[in-house]
Amino acid sequence: MPVTTATLAAYFDPFEAAAEAEQVARVLAPLATSVETTADPVEAEALLAARRLALPALERLGRPLIEDIAVPRSRLAEAVREFRAISARHDVPAHTLAHAADGNLHPIIVVDPTLDRLPDAAREGAGEIFALALRLGGTLTGEHGVGVLKRQWVADELGPTAHALQRRLKEAFDPRGILNPGKTPVRHLGSDTAERVRPSDPGVVREHVRLACASTAVRSHHSS
Repeated sequence: MPVTTATLAAYFDPFEAAAEAEQVARVLAPLATSVETTADPVEAEALLAARRLALPALERLGRPLIEDIAVPRSRLAEAVREFRAISARHDVPAHTLAHAADGNLHPIIVVDPTLDRLPDAAREGAGEIFALALRLGGTLTGEHGVGVLKRQWVADELGPTAHALQRRLKEAFDPRGILNPGKTPVRHLGSDTAERVRPSDPGVVREHVRLACASTAVRSHHSS
């Protein structure tokens, strides 16, 4: 695989897979440095294996902080460029992989595994990524849920009315606070969280994304 700034892998179900792969390859050809297609199951599985090994490869660099924001597909490129800018701004390694088909992106910040706490730079970078998702019309989480790290931003996504309703539901079913103690959603912080993140100059980023799954595959590389 050549050195690139982005790799896009597309997998298609067997039904009309060849025709769909040909159409995608035709669309990608003017935009990509190279486009490769295969109908060979072994080669297709090798492409999928490379995708599966992306995270283990990052784990060799350090402890990955895996996030899962989602944005409209029309704003995927903008999101990835912003990840690169956030990474540079906070001097933290950040990598992006999966899943272009539904706009769900995994921006992964890699930190020193010997540290006993998350560095401030990594936490601040993650915060800018969450705010970016909301500013682009997306969501804090496409798969994994809010969790502890993102709960101070969930109020900005839900808005004060919906967030207050969530708190009332929690209080109704758990008036003594004994269920998952200490994890009550924080109070609404206002919309200025997202406003503090400003667009940066466009950049490029090494990105690994995939579409759907199955037998016939198309792979394209883009280096600028």
